[in-house]
Amino acid sequence: MVADEVAEGLAAEYVEPRADVFDPFCGTSRTLLAAGAHGANCYGTDVNPLAVLVSRAKLSEPDVSALSRLAHVSPEKLPSTPYPRFEGRRTADYFSKGARAQLSALIYAINREDLDRDSLLVAAAVLSATAREVSTCRQGSWKLHRLSAEERSSRRVDAARVFRRRMFRVIDDLRSQPLPAIESRIVNGSVLDLPRLRSLHGLPAQFDLVLTSPPYGDSFSTVQYGGISSICIGVVRNLRGSRLPPIHGGRIDSAGLGGSVEDPLAIDKKYWCGGVANRAFGRVGAFLADVERSCLRIAEAVKVGGRAVFVLGRRSAGGWRLALDEFICDCMLDLGFRRESVRKREVVHKWTPWIVNSGGRGPETRLRRTMRWEYTLTLSKA
Repeated sequence: MVADEVAEGLAAEYVEPRADVFDPFCGTSRTLLAAGAHGANCYGTDVNPLAVLVSRAKLSEPDVSALSRLAHVSPEKLPSTPYPRFEGRRTADYFSKGARAQLSALIYAINREDLDRDSLLVAAAVLSATAREVSTCRQGSWKLHRLSAEERSSRRVDAARVFRRRMFRVIDDLRSQPLPAIESRIVNGSVLDLPRLRSLHGLPAQFDLVLTSPPYGDSFSTVQYGGISSICIGVVRNLRGSRLPPIHGGRIDSAGLGGSVEDPLAIDKKYWCGGVANRAFGRVGAFLADVERSCLRIAEAVKVGGRAVFVLGRRSAGGWRLALDEFICDCMLDLGFRRESVRKREVVHKWTPWIVNSGGRGPETRLRRTMRWEYTLTLSKA
């Protein structure tokens, strides 16, 4: 995810009021929220339906009084309700019995309110964040690294307290930092399918600025946001009007870059030195093939005289760094863009366990640094 200070700095530098800004990998829309604060119209796409829900909530105009009523709910005073199995087909249980009961009470409390669409989006986003925090997933990672059996047995969670804390934080933000009146549209889908998404959802034909941070590796084997996202969706979809179908985490991940390309790209050593014998060759090649196709769609979407700004990292794959910044820069230059600048920033918190076992738990004692530097690449369309 783009750091807040990076998103805000780029928005201050490049966003003009009423400009049309597009993020084709919007995630939870840190970039678009920063652009919207400067008066831009914000548009985004993402393959993860949970990210789309959170993005729409961030860019919405909810009824603060309705959210305040929800923040004061006491689940222990609500009637006992039967609760569903939130994980769907998963064999591992990511919620304790107590957490499940409290989440079910929160669902009941939200469903009994007559919420408008924007307020429901915010309530759903807060419920999703609550579900993740009270789950047995390790909180420092979006992958399904579970707590150990001993940690799970000694853990005590209070979903109602978490929900209240998060909802009050949202209410404070809405009161202290309201967004100006802007147009926004966040669409669930891939940038590779942008022409169809444009016709279906009425997105602008072209944009003044593309401001984005693409995935640094293939979603299916490297990033893996789908697992915990599907668990959160399993909770949120119980809200009336949420319109979220059940979805398996693997389906979310395989919809990302590199998830469907059968013929991987031949990789120049300028970008990655792993070679054809490396076990990661196929997935790196498939990922770069989709990145190349994404660059074509992004280039088509930028107005003449407009800019494309990418925030990128060099993730390790198969023991070698992938120079994604150089690859995207070369793709965009081939498509008629001009490089304006490349900036470099050290990243200090990108670590991951060496091993993740079959129970979803990574040992905390051996960590590897997945990225060291972050690059901001700015290009303009001649």
